[in-house]
Amino acid sequence: ERNQRGRLNSPRNMKSVSLVSLLAGSAYASHCSGSNPPVYCCIMGCDSQYANNPSYFGPGTTPACGQPGSTTLSAIFEVAREGGCSPLTENSCSFGPNVWTRGTCSEETVLQGSIPGSAPATATGDPHLTLPHGGRADFRGEHKTLYNFLSAKGLAVNVMTELADFELHEKNHSWHKLVHGSFLTQVHIIARTNTNKIVEASFWADKIGENNAAWANFTVDGGAASSMGPKQTKQLDDVKLQTDYSSLHIITKEFEVIVTPKFFRKEKNIFGLHHRLDLQFKLLVPEADMAVAPHGIIGQGWDRDGKAIDGEQDTFPVSGEFTTYSMAKGAIEGVPNDYKVASRGATNFKFSRFDATSASPRDVAALVAAGELNQPKKTEALSDMVGATEYNFSNF
Repeated sequence: ERNQRGRLNSPRNMKSVSLVSLLAGSAYASHCSGSNPPVYCCIMGCDSQYANNPSYFGPGTTPACGQPGSTTLSAIFEVAREGGCSPLTENSCSFGPNVWTRGTCSEETVLQGSIPGSAPATATGDPHLTLPHGGRADFRGEHKTLYNFLSAKGLAVNVMTELADFELHEKNHSWHKLVHGSFLTQVHIIARTNTNKIVEASFWADKIGENNAAWANFTVDGGAASSMGPKQTKQLDDVKLQTDYSSLHIITKEFEVIVTPKFFRKEKNIFGLHHRLDLQFKLLVPEADMAVAPHGIIGQGWDRDGKAIDGEQDTFPVSGEFTTYSMAKGAIEGVPNDYKVASRGATNFKFSRFDATSASPRDVAALVAAGELNQPKKTEALSDMVGATEYNFSNF
């Protein structure tokens, strides 16, 4: 049960013990220290859009301890340790049963050193967007079509949406759904270095195998392609490419972009796809310090007003057949077609900022007046979100 701010209520009555509440006090923290922490059963909440969208998968569906979809606290500690989660701080990482985290982390991705008050933006699942300043939207896209999600000075992030049919719940379940949806299956990042080299890095869902190990390739100035596997780093002037076991990080002066492959867990009977790609965008500098305000379907949300703008979101039925329809209407300037790019390495589209030397943020007031954007709203303080814990995982 949750109160109005999204916190977990009555933890003593919960069958599973949340790591967030577990680590809230020093007594509990010491209880979990050492090389063999108790095997509490937790869900990797940060990996799940389902907790944030009960109509998608339904409430009360947290897998029982030991069932598929659940994991142990010791495994969570190991994931956090491998991801560099030391210490665990607000906006870096949080774990627990159905933790409501606005998508601020995933199983292997731990964000560090973020600008105070600036939570990462994300694209997860089929695809659910967590926008800068806390807005939310869904984006279906068209089949095998490339869109720009982030355009900044010397940086472009293009994604491919691919339509797919899948089922939620077993056929005999009262919440069974046949969904005609979509996922991100390719991510292409183009970055200009401080010596004007062009780095193009690509991550493909269909290249990821059963072990979920990272595989990416990149070129410099259109030269021969090089590949990267797990746990590798390539420093190309001031642009850094780095892989964890599964994820790819691209770090520039202003942004860190993280691509993480995901198995399909809740989605059943997907034909032709075995992985999706989830994205995180982390701003590394204050918005006001950027001479070129970013754009793109997600990037435009860094508009310097600190307010959330929600876009269109799919409303799933309790059961039956459903086709997703949302294209982030109300959260984006213009229309979705304005964000299409001609090829994976393209940087030009209507709102491109790649070659700009100066650019103002979108004019929110004018776009609201014109009916293109929904009304901005203040968001709750980040400290009010689940996950505001301080804990050092370095000893695990």
